[in-house]
Amino acid sequence: MLQNKNTMKDIYQLPLFKDFDGYSPKYHFFKNSFFGKIHDSLPWDDLVACLPEERSGRGAPCWFGAKGMFALMFLKTYLNISDRQLLERYNTDWALQYFCGKVLAENEQIKDMTIMTRIRA
Repeated sequence: MLQNKNTMKDIYQLPLFKDFDGYSPKYHFFKNSFFGKIHDSLPWDDLVACLPEERSGRGAPCWFGAKGMFALMFLKTYLNISDRQLLERYNTDWALQYFCGKVLAENEQIKDMTIMTRIRA
């Protein structure tokens, strides 16, 4: 009699939700959430047009583009929290990350607590 030597760990399981072309279940949840609806209602292109062109050059790369900076300032006011509280929440809340257009990797976090001061400058 033939024995089946495959165990459960040897069998590939098809994921229920699969990321494709950058689309993930979290993104779907975000787009259908309250924050997602707010995000989609804001005139991002008009806001970004108010800022001067981005500078490029020496130094560390920017975490956020113009849209991300406006998004952070909106969230700070909307949530009524301090700079430190906003960044702590941003590092742990993927909905805020999607709102700002910068989703952090699993092992990534923003440690620079002066970033909000520089955005306001």
